[in-house]
Amino acid sequence: MLDNQKAEELEAVARVAHVRGSRVIPEPGQWPDVWLDDGRECLPVEVARGYERPPGEDPTKGAAVERVRARVDRHAMRLTAQDGRPRVFGAHASGGAAHSYIVDLTTGESIPPPMNPANPVEWIVSTVQQKMAKSYDQADRTILVVDYRWMEPYEWELHEIGRHLVRLGCPFREVWVVPLLVSKRQHVAMQVPLAR
Repeated sequence: MLDNQKAEELEAVARVAHVRGSRVIPEPGQWPDVWLDDGRECLPVEVARGYERPPGEDPTKGAAVERVRARVDRHAMRLTAQDGRPRVFGAHASGGAAHSYIVDLTTGESIPPPMNPANPVEWIVSTVQQKMAKSYDQADRTILVVDYRWMEPYEWELHEIGRHLVRLGCPFREVWVVPLLVSKRQHVAMQVPLAR
C-alpha cells in the first residue's frame, strides 16, 4: 500500500507523463522516485515538494511552513475530535516566519490572510536548489518534478525560474512544476524553460 506522500508524488508525475506522452513506471527502491518511459528512453524522475516560504528561508533546512502546518493539522484534528466542530487550518509565511491558524467554522471567524506577497519564483527556485544540493550522479538524465503546494505560476514566472536555474547551474535534464491548487482533471504540468 502506498503512503500518502508517495501517492501524491505519483499523481504529480502522472500529470507530467500525460503532458509528455510518457508512461509512469513505479520504482520499488529508494532512487529514483519513479521512471518515465516515452518509448525511446526511460528516465529517472525525482519529486520535490515546493512550498510557500518566508523571505530568506534556507532551502536546505526544509520548509518551515510545512512543519508548522503538520503541527497545526494534528492540533486541529484533536480539537475537532473533542467537540465535533468543523475547523479549517493551515499556515502562512508572514513577517519572516511561518504562522499557523485554526478557524472554527461555526463562529464566522475569517481565515487570516498571508502578510507577504506570493513569490512563486523564489519558492520554486529554493525547492530546486534543495534538490541540487544532494548532487545526483545522474542529474543530467533526471527529470525533476516540483509538486508545488500553491497556485499555477504565470508563464513569465516560469521563464524567470528558468533563468535563475540556468544561472545557478541546474543539472537536471528537465524541471516541471505541477501546481496543487488546480483541478486534477486539467492535467496541469508546466515545463520550466531551461535554455542552456
